[in-house]
Amino acid sequence: MENTALQIALREWRHQIVTPKAAIVGMGVAGVLALGGPFETLDLLTLAPRFAYWALMVAVTFSIGQISGGIVYATFQGKTNQWSLVLLAGGLTSIGVTIFVLALNLVFLDYWPSGRAAINLCSTILAVSIMVTAITKVLEVRANPDTDIQDAKAPPPILNRMTLEKRGRLIALTVEDHYVRIRSHKGEDVVLMRLGDAIKEVGDVRGLQVHRSHWVAVGEISSVRREKDRAILRMSTGPDIPVSRSNLPKLRDAGVLPK
Repeated sequence: MENTALQIALREWRHQIVTPKAAIVGMGVAGVLALGGPFETLDLLTLAPRFAYWALMVAVTFSIGQISGGIVYATFQGKTNQWSLVLLAGGLTSIGVTIFVLALNLVFLDYWPSGRAAINLCSTILAVSIMVTAITKVLEVRANPDTDIQDAKAPPPILNRMTLEKRGRLIALTVEDHYVRIRSHKGEDVVLMRLGDAIKEVGDVRGLQVHRSHWVAVGEISSVRREKDRAILRMSTGPDIPVSRSNLPKLRDAGVLPK
Protein backbone atom coordinates (compact mmCIF):
# COMPACT_ATOMS: atom_id res chain seq x y z
CA MET A 1 0.00 0.00 0.00
CA GLU A 2 1.49 3.35 -1.12
CA ASN A 3 1.01 6.67 0.52
CA THR A 4 -0.86 9.04 -1.81
CA ALA A 5 0.42 12.51 -2.66
CA LEU A 6 -2.28 13.98 -0.40
CA GLN A 7 -1.27 11.76 2.52
CA ILE A 8 2.37 12.76 2.11
CA ALA A 9 1.40 16.45 1.93
CA LEU A 10 -0.82 16.22 5.03
CA ARG A 11 1.91 14.47 6.99
CA GLU A 12 4.40 17.20 6.10
CA TRP A 13 1.82 19.91 6.92
CA ARG A 14 1.15 18.38 10.35
CA HIS A 15 4.88 18.24 10.98
CA GLN A 16 5.20 21.97 10.18
CA ILE A 17 2.03 23.33 11.80
CA VAL A 18 2.04 21.71 15.25
CA THR A 19 5.36 23.14 16.42
CA PRO A 20 5.53 25.88 19.09
CA LYS A 21 7.64 27.94 16.68
CA ALA A 22 4.89 27.90 14.04
CA ALA A 23 2.26 28.91 16.61
CA ILE A 24 4.37 31.79 17.96
CA VAL A 25 5.27 33.10 14.51
CA GLY A 26 1.68 32.76 13.28
CA MET A 27 0.21 34.58 16.27
CA GLY A 28 2.87 37.27 16.01
CA VAL A 29 2.15 37.91 12.33
CA ALA A 30 -1.59 37.94 12.99
CA GLY A 31 -1.09 40.41 15.85
CA VAL A 32 0.96 42.79 13.71
CA LEU A 33 -1.63 42.66 10.92
CA ALA A 34 -4.49 43.16 13.38
CA LEU A 35 -2.83 46.26 14.84
CA GLY A 36 -1.91 47.64 11.43
CA GLY A 37 -5.26 46.84 9.85
CA PRO A 38 -4.23 46.68 6.17
CA PHE A 39 -6.76 46.52 3.31
CA GLU A 40 -9.14 48.77 5.24
CA THR A 41 -9.71 46.20 7.99
CA LEU A 42 -8.69 48.86 10.53
CA ASP A 43 -11.81 50.87 9.63
CA LEU A 44 -14.15 47.96 8.96
CA LEU A 45 -13.48 45.76 12.01
CA THR A 46 -12.92 46.28 15.72
CA LEU A 47 -9.79 44.82 17.32
CA ALA A 48 -11.08 41.37 18.34
CA PRO A 49 -12.78 40.52 15.00
CA ARG A 50 -9.79 42.00 13.20
CA PHE A 51 -7.40 39.72 15.06
CA ALA A 52 -9.66 36.72 14.35
CA TYR A 53 -9.76 37.70 10.66
CA TRP A 54 -5.99 37.91 10.32
CA ALA A 55 -5.33 34.84 12.50
CA LEU A 56 -7.55 32.78 10.20
CA MET A 57 -5.94 34.37 7.16
CA VAL A 58 -2.42 33.50 8.30
CA ALA A 59 -3.20 29.96 9.49
CA VAL A 60 -5.36 28.86 6.57
CA THR A 61 -3.33 30.41 3.76
CA PHE A 62 -0.14 28.91 5.23
CA SER A 63 -1.87 25.52 5.40
CA ILE A 64 -3.16 25.79 1.84
CA GLY A 65 0.34 26.63 0.63
CA GLN A 66 1.94 23.75 2.54
CA ILE A 67 -0.59 21.16 1.38
CA SER A 68 -0.72 22.38 -2.23
CA GLY A 69 3.06 22.45 -2.48
CA GLY A 70 3.29 19.03 -0.86
CA ILE A 71 0.85 17.51 -3.36
CA VAL A 72 2.69 19.02 -6.34
CA TYR A 73 6.15 17.95 -5.16
CA ALA A 74 5.00 14.45 -4.19
CA THR A 75 3.35 14.01 -7.61
CA PHE A 76 5.82 15.66 -10.00
CA GLN A 77 9.20 15.65 -8.22
CA GLY A 78 11.75 14.10 -10.57
CA LYS A 79 9.45 14.50 -13.59
CA THR A 80 10.14 18.16 -14.30
CA ASN A 81 12.52 20.92 -13.23
CA GLN A 82 12.32 22.85 -9.98
CA TRP A 83 11.02 26.11 -11.47
CA SER A 84 8.13 24.28 -13.14
CA LEU A 85 7.30 22.77 -9.75
CA VAL A 86 7.31 26.25 -8.20
CA LEU A 87 4.85 27.51 -10.84
CA LEU A 88 2.59 24.48 -10.40
CA ALA A 89 2.66 24.73 -6.60
CA GLY A 90 2.05 28.49 -6.68
CA GLY A 91 -0.83 28.11 -9.12
CA LEU A 92 -2.54 25.40 -7.08
CA THR A 93 -2.01 27.42 -3.91
CA SER A 94 -3.61 30.49 -5.49
CA ILE A 95 -6.79 28.57 -6.31
CA GLY A 96 -7.28 27.47 -2.70
CA VAL A 97 -6.29 30.85 -1.27
CA THR A 98 -8.64 32.73 -3.62
CA ILE A 99 -11.61 30.60 -2.59
CA PHE A 100 -10.77 31.06 1.09
CA VAL A 101 -10.21 34.82 0.85
CA LEU A 102 -13.53 35.30 -0.96
CA ALA A 103 -15.35 33.31 1.71
CA LEU A 104 -13.55 35.08 4.58
CA ASN A 105 -14.31 38.53 3.18
CA LEU A 106 -17.94 37.60 2.71
CA VAL A 107 -18.26 36.42 6.32
CA PHE A 108 -16.29 39.19 8.05
CA LEU A 109 -16.71 42.14 5.67
CA ASP A 110 -19.88 41.25 3.77
CA TYR A 111 -17.92 41.88 0.58
CA TRP A 112 -17.89 39.96 -2.72
CA PRO A 113 -15.86 41.49 -5.57
CA SER A 114 -17.07 41.58 -9.14
CA GLY A 115 -15.75 42.71 -12.49
CA ARG A 116 -12.31 44.34 -12.44
CA ALA A 117 -12.07 44.05 -8.65
CA ALA A 118 -12.44 40.26 -8.87
CA ILE A 119 -9.83 40.06 -11.65
CA ASN A 120 -7.40 42.20 -9.65
CA LEU A 121 -7.90 40.08 -6.54
CA CYS A 122 -7.34 36.78 -8.36
CA SER A 123 -4.28 38.03 -10.26
CA THR A 124 -2.76 39.49 -7.09
CA ILE A 125 -3.24 36.25 -5.17
CA LEU A 126 -1.72 34.26 -8.06
CA ALA A 127 1.35 36.53 -8.22
CA VAL A 128 1.84 36.49 -4.44
CA SER A 129 1.39 32.70 -4.25
CA ILE A 130 4.04 32.06 -6.91
CA MET A 131 6.41 34.59 -5.34
CA VAL A 132 6.05 33.13 -1.83
CA THR A 133 6.47 29.59 -3.19
CA ALA A 134 9.66 30.63 -5.01
CA ILE A 135 11.08 32.37 -1.94
CA THR A 136 10.29 29.33 0.20
CA LYS A 137 12.05 27.04 -2.26
CA VAL A 138 15.13 29.28 -2.41
CA LEU A 139 15.33 29.35 1.41
CA GLU A 140 14.95 25.56 1.50
CA VAL A 141 17.78 25.15 -1.00
CA ARG A 142 20.05 27.44 1.04
CA ALA A 143 19.25 25.43 4.18
CA ASN A 144 19.89 22.17 2.32
CA PRO A 145 22.85 22.51 -0.07
CA ASP A 146 22.22 18.98 -1.39
CA THR A 147 19.25 20.33 -3.33
CA ASP A 148 19.99 22.72 -6.20
CA ILE A 149 17.01 24.61 -7.61
CA GLN A 150 18.89 25.18 -10.87
CA ASP A 151 19.82 21.54 -11.28
CA ALA A 152 17.74 19.72 -13.88
CA LYS A 153 18.15 16.55 -11.84
CA ALA A 154 15.58 16.99 -9.13
CA PRO A 155 15.91 15.16 -5.80
CA PRO A 156 14.49 11.62 -5.97
CA PRO A 157 10.72 11.49 -5.32
CA ILE A 158 11.23 8.88 -2.58
CA LEU A 159 12.69 11.63 -0.36
CA ASN A 160 9.27 13.34 -0.28
CA ARG A 161 8.12 10.45 1.89
CA MET A 162 10.58 11.54 4.60
CA THR A 163 10.13 14.38 7.05
CA LEU A 164 11.83 17.54 5.84
CA GLU A 165 14.79 17.54 8.23
CA LYS A 166 15.71 13.95 7.25
CA ARG A 167 15.93 14.55 3.51
CA GLY A 168 19.42 14.36 2.09
CA ARG A 169 21.55 12.21 -0.17
CA LEU A 170 19.80 8.87 -0.65
CA ILE A 171 21.84 6.02 0.85
CA ALA A 172 19.74 2.86 0.86
CA LEU A 173 16.28 1.26 0.96
CA THR A 174 15.62 -1.74 3.22
CA VAL A 175 12.57 -3.96 3.62
CA GLU A 176 11.19 -4.44 7.14
CA ASP A 177 8.06 -6.62 7.10
CA HIS A 178 5.60 -4.67 4.92
CA TYR A 179 7.55 -1.43 5.30
CA VAL A 180 10.54 0.14 3.60
CA ARG A 181 13.18 1.97 5.61
CA ILE A 182 14.48 4.97 3.64
CA ARG A 183 17.97 6.00 4.67
CA SER A 184 19.54 9.32 3.76
CA HIS A 185 22.70 10.89 5.14
CA LYS A 186 20.45 13.05 7.37
CA GLY A 187 18.30 10.32 8.91
CA GLU A 188 15.83 7.50 8.35
CA ASP A 189 12.07 7.12 7.93
CA VAL A 190 9.85 4.05 7.53
CA VAL A 191 6.96 4.01 5.04
CA LEU A 192 4.32 1.43 4.20
CA MET A 193 5.10 0.30 0.64
CA ARG A 194 6.81 -2.40 -1.40
CA LEU A 195 10.51 -2.28 -2.16
CA GLY A 196 9.83 -2.51 -5.89
CA ASP A 197 7.61 0.57 -5.74
CA ALA A 198 10.18 2.43 -3.64
CA ILE A 199 12.92 1.67 -6.17
CA LYS A 200 10.76 3.25 -8.89
CA GLU A 201 10.99 6.52 -6.95
CA VAL A 202 14.78 6.81 -6.67
CA GLY A 203 14.84 9.07 -9.74
CA ASP A 204 18.29 9.63 -11.27
CA VAL A 205 20.19 8.13 -8.33
CA ARG A 206 22.41 5.33 -9.66
CA GLY A 207 21.71 2.28 -7.55
CA LEU A 208 21.48 -1.49 -7.36
CA GLN A 209 19.19 -3.98 -5.69
CA VAL A 210 21.85 -6.16 -4.06
CA HIS A 211 19.55 -8.37 -2.02
CA ARG A 212 15.85 -9.17 -2.00
CA SER A 213 15.57 -6.81 0.99
CA HIS A 214 18.10 -4.11 0.07
CA TRP A 215 18.71 -1.43 -2.56
CA VAL A 216 21.79 0.81 -2.35
CA ALA A 217 23.02 3.99 -4.01
CA VAL A 218 26.27 3.05 -5.76
CA GLY A 219 27.88 6.40 -5.03
CA GLU A 220 27.38 5.88 -1.28
CA ILE A 221 29.30 2.58 -1.11
CA SER A 222 32.46 3.20 0.93
CA SER A 223 34.00 -0.27 0.75
CA VAL A 224 33.25 -3.92 0.01
CA ARG A 225 34.45 -7.03 1.79
CA ARG A 226 33.92 -10.62 0.72
CA GLU A 227 32.51 -13.24 3.09
CA LYS A 228 32.56 -16.69 1.46
CA ASP A 229 30.03 -16.63 -1.38
CA ARG A 230 28.58 -13.21 -0.63
CA ALA A 231 29.74 -9.67 0.05
CA ILE A 232 29.15 -6.98 2.66
CA LEU A 233 28.84 -3.31 1.71
CA ARG A 234 29.98 -0.55 4.04
CA MET A 235 27.92 2.52 3.24
CA SER A 236 28.82 6.17 3.73
CA THR A 237 26.53 6.17 6.78
CA GLY A 238 24.46 3.62 8.66
CA PRO A 239 24.76 -0.16 9.04
CA ASP A 240 26.48 -2.47 6.56
CA ILE A 241 24.35 -4.14 3.87
CA PRO A 242 24.70 -7.76 2.67
CA VAL A 243 24.93 -8.69 -1.00
CA SER A 244 23.48 -12.06 -2.02
CA ARG A 245 25.57 -14.36 -4.21
CA SER A 246 23.22 -13.97 -7.16
CA ASN A 247 23.73 -10.20 -7.11
CA LEU A 248 27.55 -10.20 -7.06
CA PRO A 249 27.69 -9.83 -10.87
CA LYS A 250 25.80 -6.53 -10.54
CA LEU A 251 28.59 -5.17 -8.34
CA ARG A 252 31.21 -6.29 -10.86
CA ASP A 253 29.33 -4.68 -13.74
CA ALA A 254 29.04 -1.46 -11.70
CA GLY A 255 32.82 -1.48 -11.10
CA VAL A 256 32.47 -1.99 -7.35
CA LEU A 257 34.05 -5.47 -7.41
CA PRO A 258 36.96 -6.58 -9.64
CA LYS A 259 35.86 -8.62 -12.66
